[in-house]
Amino acid sequence: MASQQRVALFILFDACERDLVARLRGIALDDARSLLNEDERERARGRRQRRENQTSVELSDTDLLFDLDLGDKFAILLRHKASLDESARSYYQSIFAYIEKAIPVRNSVMHGRPLTTIEYVTGFEVSNKFRSSPVYWPLLDHAFKNFESDPKAFIASAINALDVEPAAGTLHNLPEPDYDDTGFLPRPDLEKELRKKLSGRNPVVTVLGDGGNGKTALALQVLYGMVASNDHPFDAIVWVSAKSARLGTKEIERVEGAITNSLGLFEQVAEFEPGSDGPIDRVRRLMSENTVLLVIDNLETVLDESIINFAADIPGDSKLLLTSRVPLGSDLTVNVGEFSQKEAKAYLYRLIEAFGVNRLRKLKADQLDRHIVRLGRKPLLLKWFTLGVIAGLEPDQITSNPEIALQFCMENVVDKLQPTGRQIAAVMAALPSGVSPIVLHHVTDLSAPLVELGLSELLRFALVERDHKWGDERVYVLKPFVRSYIARVIKRVPAEASAILSRYRGVEAAFQVERGHFERYETNSFVVRSRSEAVASRRLRHAIALLVKYKFEEAEAIVSDLKVTSPEYFEIYRVEAFLAERQGDVTRAKSSYETGVELGDDQPQMHYRFALFLGRAFGDHPAAFDHFSRALDLDRDTFILYREMVRNRFFEYDFVSAQQYIDQVKNLDLKSVKERIVINDLQAQRFYREADILLRRKEFGAAADSLKALSSFLETVDESLVDSKFVEHLGRVFSLVDQIKRSNWVPGRHGELDDLVGIIERFSPIDSSIEIKSAKTEIYTGNLKKEGLKPEYGFLKDVTGREVYVKRDRISPSVWTDMCAGRTVQFQIAVTGWGATYAINVDLV
Repeated sequence: MASQQRVALFILFDACERDLVARLRGIALDDARSLLNEDERERARGRRQRRENQTSVELSDTDLLFDLDLGDKFAILLRHKASLDESARSYYQSIFAYIEKAIPVRNSVMHGRPLTTIEYVTGFEVSNKFRSSPVYWPLLDHAFKNFESDPKAFIASAINALDVEPAAGTLHNLPEPDYDDTGFLPRPDLEKELRKKLSGRNPVVTVLGDGGNGKTALALQVLYGMVASNDHPFDAIVWVSAKSARLGTKEIERVEGAITNSLGLFEQVAEFEPGSDGPIDRVRRLMSENTVLLVIDNLETVLDESIINFAADIPGDSKLLLTSRVPLGSDLTVNVGEFSQKEAKAYLYRLIEAFGVNRLRKLKADQLDRHIVRLGRKPLLLKWFTLGVIAGLEPDQITSNPEIALQFCMENVVDKLQPTGRQIAAVMAALPSGVSPIVLHHVTDLSAPLVELGLSELLRFALVERDHKWGDERVYVLKPFVRSYIARVIKRVPAEASAILSRYRGVEAAFQVERGHFERYETNSFVVRSRSEAVASRRLRHAIALLVKYKFEEAEAIVSDLKVTSPEYFEIYRVEAFLAERQGDVTRAKSSYETGVELGDDQPQMHYRFALFLGRAFGDHPAAFDHFSRALDLDRDTFILYREMVRNRFFEYDFVSAQQYIDQVKNLDLKSVKERIVINDLQAQRFYREADILLRRKEFGAAADSLKALSSFLETVDESLVDSKFVEHLGRVFSLVDQIKRSNWVPGRHGELDDLVGIIERFSPIDSSIEIKSAKTEIYTGNLKKEGLKPEYGFLKDVTGREVYVKRDRISPSVWTDMCAGRTVQFQIAVTGWGATYAINVDLV
């Protein structure tokens, strides 16, 4: 039976249309004009003929007015506005927007389609607007007065007036919605999604969600809309309900005669397809020979293998639509959650108005908000709450301990989970807040794959949801009603609950420690932004310790588990890359680095590590340059990045760019003497590496210029900022000097080259304590050069023109004196550990 408010709207719209007809009949027209045009006349006649089953109807235009819609009547009135007095003409033009709002509501009311809450509000809003001008709407004003004086008598006297036109086209047995008294609160995104999936290729669609979330209401609203618009491919829509219980104000009421198994369900549907064979075969034949949308409401009460097998092979172009608290498995789902707080409040206000609940009208907004939250923002429970108040219960009495509601909404759900899913749900109910897969893995004895399997099932059942306040971290929370049902109704406590809570508290402690100790560019240091990453970082540190000891299989197992529980954590892939590289699998290492960089694009150390790897493993210095550049974009004040960028530019022989980065790093606030030594070393390398390349190109003068620049730089270097590595690198200069001298391309510059050697020897004195790397046994003869001669050292030039450094304190004073006077000497050549050559065993010939 239609609700009182629907009947009221029907009568009010009927009164509006009769007022318009009376106004139209009062228009005086001359013989040259007709009230209706030909199209309107034919349309009205056709409706009259269909309604009265007459083949020929000869009626006047004024008689035919009743067979036209509200919009038609108003359009005719405006078309003849010239025949109205000035006041009437002005008034009807001013309400055009209200008529436009009223037309779709009127059509839904008159044609028996389910109304939305917005349509109810709009219908009464328009009626009240028109009633404010009773001179134009006398019948409407009279109907309103009757309605307000005695609503029940008004409805009772007019209940038979509701003439629902049969829908043309689609055969269906859709039930009357149970929300007709309040209207359907629009859920446009869900409605659009369900329509889209019903029009797609997948033959099985499930409207999935907790009990009380409005799954059935959503399905009915969409299906009635499809029937009304005839915008669908189905010959028939067959509805069958397996609803077995109703939520009463004091207990769960079982539905008498409810379908309790799949056989009963198929038998009911098979009534649409006569025959002697079994019900499932007849249903298949019905759906094979016709395009049928079969709707099963409350599937969870009868779900078994028969239905699963049936759904796996839907015949022809027919489809299966399910509403269920549990997923089928092979279906497309439309997940129906509870209302938002705004939606729930709007719906509760609509309930209060529809049922006239004065006790709830008197509550303040914050009091209503509290009740809404306690009821989980579920449409069914909001209505249950309202009816309970009408029945005389106190609002707080209903919502303070809604165990009946919890049981009704969650029965047939949690118990259908697999053992792992039930265990995960029990653990999550025992923990104080949302939890990630890796934390679940840490606090339970379950393996990482089992944790993911259990969470996956809880997600399919729509029992958990992602907690997005944690950003990219995968944190899940049990929905409030699920948590309450497990804790308060079935009282399921996980095994070893105290141990689980103890380990959970340990996660918090680990988080505080890990995020307090972080050196971004150290191998064994990890970015920790969450409790999940705190757990993962400790396991990663253990994996690194294992791979250093060549325990690759154990390290691989840790990384594999972490990729299951925390696949979004970029540090996992850095460690995986280390592990792969240590085992010689550079292809896998590269792939792991790429994944890590993709997930941690905002982490400069990831780009830094990847760049080092690209240069080391593949010699791909251009690609390494790109990642060093990205790292510098993210971290402009870190010395190590500039150091590696300079080295990268050396490999590419881009000495101009290398110098730019050296100049930039000199402006940094360097933290240690070591960093200042390295900068000096890099500056020196910039000159002698450039000289080396120029020599290879036979550009001897340019090479000498680079070495001269090196000499000028070394003159400024504080000897306290020189270490053995720096000295070892400078030893490479000696061979460059020797090559330039022997080329004879720049003979006039030998003196400045000798000065450079002297400066280097100031940093790397040759004395008896320095280990000789090698010494040539052959004996050379030569004389001391006048150019470059210093009090403490000089250069011997042999008969071939080769020049060798000689230190004064390594030969006898008399030999040094005679050698300076021009005497010829014999000597051998030694090479230091850093590559410098010098004369030893010097004596007069």
